[in-house]
Amino acid sequence: MITYAMDVNPYQELFIQQDLALGTSINNILHGRASFPSIGIDRLQSAVVVVLNNSYWPFLKLDEQFKCWELADCWQGTLASHPPEILEVSLKKPWRCFIHELDGQTTLDVAIHHAWADGHSFQLFWTDLTAHLAGNPLSMPSMPSLHKLKAIPAPDLGVIKVIEDVGLGSVERITLSIPSRRKEQLEHAAKGTGITLSTALLGCLQQVLNRCESHLEIPLQLGMALRNRGSRQAKADFSSQVNFLPLAHAKPGEWNDVERRVRHLFRHQSFPLLEWMRQHERNGAFNVLFSYQKESYQIDSEFPTSQVQFLPTAADETVLGVHILEFGQEHLQISFDVRTDLADVCFWRAVIVHFLQTLREFPLRPSSCLEAAQLRGEVHGYPFWSRFDNAADNKAALIVDGTRITYGALREQLKAQASEEQPYVSLNPDRSVKSIIRMLSAWKMNLPVSFTSSQLTKCPQGDWLYLAETSGSTGTPKPLLIEKSGIESLLPAWESRLGISKESVHLCLADQRFDVFFGDVFRSLMLGGTLVLATESERLAPEQILRLIQSHGVTHLESTPSFLNLVLPSLRTAPTLQCLICGSEAMSPKLHKNLIDLGASGVRIVNSYGLTEVSIDSALTNLCEHAGTYPLGFPLGNQHFTVINSQGESVPFGVWGELEITGPCVAHSLRENPRFQVDSSGQRRYRTGDRAMVHPKFGLIVRGRMRDDFIKVNGRRIPAKAIEQFVESNPRVHRALLIAKGGVAILLHDSELNEEALQQWLRPVFARHHLPDVILSHHHWPVNQNGKMDHEGVLESVKLDTFASEPWEASDSEIELALQKLLIEFGKPYHGGNDLLIFAGWNSIDFLSFCNLWNINGYILSPRKWLERPTLNHLLEHSVPASTQPLEPKSPANDVEDGDWGEFLDALNQA
Repeated sequence: MITYAMDVNPYQELFIQQDLALGTSINNILHGRASFPSIGIDRLQSAVVVVLNNSYWPFLKLDEQFKCWELADCWQGTLASHPPEILEVSLKKPWRCFIHELDGQTTLDVAIHHAWADGHSFQLFWTDLTAHLAGNPLSMPSMPSLHKLKAIPAPDLGVIKVIEDVGLGSVERITLSIPSRRKEQLEHAAKGTGITLSTALLGCLQQVLNRCESHLEIPLQLGMALRNRGSRQAKADFSSQVNFLPLAHAKPGEWNDVERRVRHLFRHQSFPLLEWMRQHERNGAFNVLFSYQKESYQIDSEFPTSQVQFLPTAADETVLGVHILEFGQEHLQISFDVRTDLADVCFWRAVIVHFLQTLREFPLRPSSCLEAAQLRGEVHGYPFWSRFDNAADNKAALIVDGTRITYGALREQLKAQASEEQPYVSLNPDRSVKSIIRMLSAWKMNLPVSFTSSQLTKCPQGDWLYLAETSGSTGTPKPLLIEKSGIESLLPAWESRLGISKESVHLCLADQRFDVFFGDVFRSLMLGGTLVLATESERLAPEQILRLIQSHGVTHLESTPSFLNLVLPSLRTAPTLQCLICGSEAMSPKLHKNLIDLGASGVRIVNSYGLTEVSIDSALTNLCEHAGTYPLGFPLGNQHFTVINSQGESVPFGVWGELEITGPCVAHSLRENPRFQVDSSGQRRYRTGDRAMVHPKFGLIVRGRMRDDFIKVNGRRIPAKAIEQFVESNPRVHRALLIAKGGVAILLHDSELNEEALQQWLRPVFARHHLPDVILSHHHWPVNQNGKMDHEGVLESVKLDTFASEPWEASDSEIELALQKLLIEFGKPYHGGNDLLIFAGWNSIDFLSFCNLWNINGYILSPRKWLERPTLNHLLEHSVPASTQPLEPKSPANDVEDGDWGEFLDALNQA
């Protein structure tokens, strides 16, 4: 029975409208956690029940129009003692309490929808709970009065930068303290310039943000959290009345201007952000939050060890959150919530250090800035033939198909080879002794060799070893020449980092047209070891590979992740194997776990990174994990790594950008290619197109291609790589791939999970418009001749079922009858309520046209929401009658970004 009602305030309305438009995700949920070392689960649960029953907020719910609060006669959230399988907080279930054991301590996790609570209100719950546990009586708070906003003119917020959604990402919290003595010094310096301490902190933060913008290449718009409680009673109310207001950037050093605008905002706290966003037709106001709080919530009770903490929240648009707590005359505690998908923690730590340095030099502008990161390899190398020429005559050099040749015999055969007068030596990739001898003979005559179809009529000046050709997976195949000096610089690096000795035996499985084949030759013959060359019938057969390892005492082996998934069981019984090199493709969490298990048996596992365009290998390191990635280590040989932004400028450690490699290992391109450049010193440079960062501890980290992180389907920008990596982080998933086919985003998975379980795994982390349209179990993962996953083969093997349900029919409801009438008038075919209309022949123009007609007929639906999953049931679920829509409807066309139109129209026209 409803006994109480109160209007929704503008702050709450903002979160309600965002929820209605985009659905509930972790970016509009407030999380908190408290640990109680001396309290059992049963006692804590009883205390939580008492607090909930003696508060009014657990009973609050929204009316059907989402305009008014109502007080129900039962809880509107849940209290659980088991981990939730999916995100249980929504407008209908606005809060969740979860009691469990964590690190041996009784722990309470609370999640509340932001429309119900802000940070200050949230702390009142913990205050009541600890007070009850201490035996203090609770008093039922009086119902809050109906707050009417005063008619205050809208403040001039200045020029606010336009910020856009940058994609859902992970967040980490970094907390530090400024001692009381240093705080007093800052307060004194701030007063000397006529401003408050909070404004000084804010102004210094703005200076740091100006520098971060150029590194991240994201506009950073600062917003302030301002409380809007007019009385002591209002502060006790749990329903939130706080405005987040955007604050225009100030020029460095204009401290009084910052203070003026801060005070101006405080005088107009009642100005609702929602109204400002309406006036400016904005979907977001800021992506950096500055929150300053003077209250301390430390409670003197018998539970002094209980800790209350806010948990960082991942958000679609939030890049950085700065939360400052001032404990009276004591220290300042500052927490930074940083986006670790946009930049590594090492970058954010450098930003924080820069912020502290700015405070130290306040009010002067600091001269230091975040320096560009560079990684340099070793300059020295070995003469190309030194180890080959000095190997013992009776030492086995080459083993092919049962034939064994010593270094002495091999050197004699090279002397007998006739000289050749041609620009290069073309070889047959038949994996024979003859082709190996002819290759070595060509190198003795300073002639490059080639196993590819590329033709070279005239060789440019230089000392070249081989003519390579890229696979074309990143564009048009490129013919390249690899220089001897680059390989010579790699020889000592390979030797030391891979533990190669003259007793090492290398098994070569790579196709001779693949540059890894040359790497196997250099790491074995050119370092005085033994090369076992698997034949064509042996190199892709796991049982034959195991036989070769056992027969010849193989110590070193390189392969791709895709092929290792097939051959790994055989390697567990290979007693002589010492070093397994994994490269040429991205590592998956499942393979990482399996390789770690193999490493526990004594095999050294190495993760490597290399490009055909840059002499086989550029970096390698022992297999390890960092923040969901698998580092690749530091440069090999005479190579120089730099990460650059879209303007070609070097960025600091931890910032993602495009990897550029410089040095003699970079190939000479035989075709005009803008990725290959020569700098002023004559050094060759290559822009790899790989999305990478350099880390001061882990070296190079690569995460896909610059253009492959996202796919666009039906106007949606879907983070394909992030979804694949997250799905593969589930221990029950062996492999995952997100593709676009027929205008549909399809998640392929090889796992023990069904579609519903994977949906539950994805929902709490990714926004609804990021989720795949179709989830299919898939077990066909072909590899190509290079041992990599054959993406085209996977794509061709996917068959889509067009219709999965019975034809849709309207019920007697008004909205379904209206939909049926409009569908008949529209004239396009359709099938079941859950079937994608793409399969019925609808294209992008059809979707936009129908959405316009639907709006004209009295039902409001965002085209972006409609295109998340274009089905009839999805349309019915998210349509709101115009008479009940709290916001003025936007033009549907405005919901599609101008830059998306071309790809938006093309994506569906394929169907």
